[in-house]
Amino acid sequence: MNLTRTATEVEFSDVQFAVKRSARYHSDMRRFYGLVRDIVLFISVVFSTYGVYSLIAEGPFAAMAMLVVAIAAASSLVFRVSDKAMLHQSLYEDFVRLDKKMSRCSEHSIESARIFQIQRLEIELQEPPVRRVLNMMKHNDVCLSLGRVDHILRIRWYQRMLSRMADIAPDRIDYAEQPSR
Repeated sequence: MNLTRTATEVEFSDVQFAVKRSARYHSDMRRFYGLVRDIVLFISVVFSTYGVYSLIAEGPFAAMAMLVVAIAAASSLVFRVSDKAMLHQSLYEDFVRLDKKMSRCSEHSIESARIFQIQRLEIELQEPPVRRVLNMMKHNDVCLSLGRVDHILRIRWYQRMLSRMADIAPDRIDYAEQPSR
């Protein structure tokens, strides 16, 4: 079995790795924004129902319930949660289509790798700023799926927990073990 890979195979593989990582990243972000949207909708329905009931029954918490509904609805509009979920769904689909195209490609040349790289960059033009820690988590996912455990990055629990909302010390992430070349 030949364990050495040509420069062409490495370049093609690197492009496909980046495409797979991006697809997983956008799938994750789509799920996150979809969940946030569903939670906001749930809160709005529950508290608006409670608010209406309290108004009819002249309860003391009617104003508070209506305030919660107003805050939930306003935050959903201001942060455009549904739009973000749809954008990440669209990007996910674009990256999966590109990955399928690359998987069907029988000619792994420098030229085909560059063409796919250009297509990847064209998709990335549509991306919002990337959450670096989440992107590194998706790097680990792809490494595990490909059996490349020597390329796993050490990501701390608090970085993982907040990765969909903020990047916490992404510059402090390093390899769990030094990768072999």
